[in-house]
Amino acid sequence: NEQYKKLYQEYSKKQALLKSLIDSIPDLVFYKDTNGVYMGCNAAFAQFAGKKEPDIVGLTDRNLFIEQEAEFFIKMDAEMLSRNVPRKNEETIHNAEGKEVIYETLKTPYHDHKGNIIGLIGINRDITERKNREERVRYISYHDAMTGIYNRTYYDEVRTLIDTQEKLPVSVIVGDVNGMRLINDAFGHAKGDALLRKIADILTKCARQEDIVARTGGDEFSILMPHTDANMVKRTADRIRAMCKEERDEENNEIFLDIALGYATKTKVEDSLDK
Repeated sequence: NEQYKKLYQEYSKKQALLKSLIDSIPDLVFYKDTNGVYMGCNAAFAQFAGKKEPDIVGLTDRNLFIEQEAEFFIKMDAEMLSRNVPRKNEETIHNAEGKEVIYETLKTPYHDHKGNIIGLIGINRDITERKNREERVRYISYHDAMTGIYNRTYYDEVRTLIDTQEKLPVSVIVGDVNGMRLINDAFGHAKGDALLRKIADILTKCARQEDIVARTGGDEFSILMPHTDANMVKRTADRIRAMCKEERDEENNEIFLDIALGYATKTKVEDSLDK
């Protein structure tokens, strides 16, 4: 009897230590049974859910998350348990305050001593800031810092995606800003920069959402236009010229806004887009 008490005390101490270790982990840790019912979690998960751990036990994802998220988690859990293999993926979740966060989630089945699946263990790591940094880096790598439109790197990459049979006819507009050097020499580079931004703004307004507007050189711009025939590209070029003229005709306009344009249409898949 005394030995049993000692064993029980040691077991209780080990359980308390294990619980303390799990609660000290900043990642969200939880485990569910095979029916998706929460059987336990750490302090971080409880805080994220906005509930105390005893109140979470016995609940399902439908009780903790919005409907769309809950159904997604339930579907993923069922798929993982049926395959009996761990699963790692990224999930967008709304926390108790309604804030959207991105988590990297690892879920794995756990088994009894006979090897039968009795539930799953999950760990969620908040990667929101990392994803935001990656998105900022991606934005910088694909956008022109001066004008905010796409740069040559992105233009070259997306050109291969647009140059396909499914996108035909594909049209291209190429533009070269007139008087750029003169404006830089006479009024300074600040005015030249303003001219580039204004041209980029006009091109963006005249293009459609699916078109790719890019600054491909110092004073050179290009527009890739999928599903655009010769008449459509001509109308776009005419709108650009007309908008530049409207800007030139405005009073107190210190910048001479003008861009030389050329355009062409590819109708056959064997034609060279570069040509």
